[in-house]
Amino acid sequence: MNPRYLNPDPLVQQRLDLLKLPVGFDSQFARGVAHMPAEPATSLTKAGHVLRDAVGRLERLANDPTKLSPVKHQDARRLYERMSHDMKESAKSAARWADREMHSARDNMAAVLSKDSSKASLYSEIRAWCASRKSDPNFPAELARLVESDIDVAVAISTAPAFLSGVSDERKSTLTKSAMLAFSPEDAERLMVAQTVAVEAERCDKAVDGLRPAFYAEGIAQLANAAVDVSADWVMPTSPAE
Repeated sequence: MNPRYLNPDPLVQQRLDLLKLPVGFDSQFARGVAHMPAEPATSLTKAGHVLRDAVGRLERLANDPTKLSPVKHQDARRLYERMSHDMKESAKSAARWADREMHSARDNMAAVLSKDSSKASLYSEIRAWCASRKSDPNFPAELARLVESDIDVAVAISTAPAFLSGVSDERKSTLTKSAMLAFSPEDAERLMVAQTVAVEAERCDKAVDGLRPAFYAEGIAQLANAAVDVSADWVMPTSPAE
């Protein structure tokens, strides 16, 4: 049986067959698109449609009786490049949405921990108390609970140098993130969704590059450049004929 695609490798053929189905895009390019927010879902859904259409055209091209192999590979290269461009644009669109959403969510989460100028003395007292407890082996767990339940403690820790509270910079960063999650849960959810979209958009963008060898062989495509152009202008002598 003749291969149904230009690349005769059975494993490549199986992969291309899978990519004609929605599950192929989901497993190899972007997962969970149907559960994403509308804007990135629309972009990545378009990428899936482009992929399936392109693979279907590649199959028909491979079995086109009017074209020789070099021309088929040359056409497949153009098909791949067009598909790659459009899929990458869709992935970039989803990535831009994710970037905007992450920045917005982080800004909102940070705003929750903004200082109240009327509580400056309270914040100082909280930090001094924390610093006095740093040698207590039970205090790290207690402090973790406090920053998730008491907004004043969370603000006091997160808005001043770590040493004033008797903690390391790394510990302060961890406590601040925990406080943001606790006091701004909706934005924390937005952030996690956006991070997921960003991962899948990048995965889609990179996966397109790996499909090139499945579509065509560059060496065979270049043979088409030697084809005789019967439509070219007539070649006239450069000097008068004798």
